[in-house]
Amino acid sequence: MPILAFSLHGLDAVDWKWRTVPQKSACFGLKDKVAFWPGGKGLGGSNNINAMLYLRGIVQEFDNIANRTDNEEWKMENMLQFYKELEDYHGYYDSEDHGKGGLLSIEKSDLRRLTHHYLEQEEN
Repeated sequence: MPILAFSLHGLDAVDWKWRTVPQKSACFGLKDKVAFWPGGKGLGGSNNINAMLYLRGIVQEFDNIANRTDNEEWKMENMLQFYKELEDYHGYYDSEDHGKGGLLSIEKSDLRRLTHHYLEQEEN
């Protein structure tokens, strides 16, 4: 059950339990301005503990790879076509930045069904 995936964070058997370096401009509410950065140990890596959340790569990281390798193909503007081919997007945004009809179905999260089921169980 995806919602329970967060209970795996911090478990030695499945999480590398990484921490960020202290941040100058972020993490103000965290001790020493250091953030917890879960990383999955199993086959598939962090997908095992990310609650089936869909996240694209970070634009700046693609552009950094392109700059470091002198290979413009790695720029996010070039990689976007591959995301669009992969996606069957039914999310929150109507956008030309997402694909339709691909193999990866992306939908809005709906916790109402889970909440309803949980409340029904409490009544019994």
